[in-house]
Amino acid sequence: MFAAFTIKKRLTIWAGIVLAILFFPLILTVNGSHVDGQGWHWTVSDFAFIFIVLLGSAVVFELVARKMHTRAHRIALAASVLSGLLLVYINAAVGIIGEDNPGNLMYPGVIVLGLIVAAVGRFTAQAIIRALLVMATTLFIVTMVTPIFFSRFEPSPWKTVALDAMFIIFFLGSIQLFRQAERQGRK
Repeated sequence: MFAAFTIKKRLTIWAGIVLAILFFPLILTVNGSHVDGQGWHWTVSDFAFIFIVLLGSAVVFELVARKMHTRAHRIALAASVLSGLLLVYINAAVGIIGEDNPGNLMYPGVIVLGLIVAAVGRFTAQAIIRALLVMATTLFIVTMVTPIFFSRFEPSPWKTVALDAMFIIFFLGSIQLFRQAERQGRK
C-alpha cells in the first residue's frame, strides 16, 4: 500500500493536507478571532514559514520512508519527524526559552545537526538512530548551557528544562521504536 502512489502524487496529497491545515488559522486571522483575549494575527510570513515547515517535514518523511522496508520503521520515522516538527513549531511560536531570546536559535541547530548525521549515514535506520541520539545529547547540552549563557527566561528555567526533557524523551522514544523495528525486521 505504501508504494501505491508515486512520490509526486504523495507529495501533492501532503501539500493539500498542509493547505487544509492552514485554512483554519487563515479563517481565524481574517475574522480577527480572539482566543483567551489574544487576537489571532498571523502574517503572510507566518503562513509561509508554517507551510515550509509542514511540507518540508512531509518531504523528509516521504523521501526517507521510501528506504524503510517495514511498517514499524515508518512508524518510528513518523514519530521522529513529528518530534522534530513539534520542537521547531513550539520554538517558532513562543520560544522555548522565552519570546525574543537569542538562546532559542540553538533549537533549530539540534534539528539541523540531526539531519546532517542522518544524511551522512544515507538515512538508513541505523543512521537515524545515531542522529536521534546526537539530537537528544545536543538538546541535553543545550539544556545545561542555557542557564549559564542566557539568564533571561520568560516562562521559568524549570519550565524550559521540563520542555527540553520532554523532547529528549521523544527522541529517545523514537530510538526505541527504531530498535524495536530492527528487531522485528530480523525475525
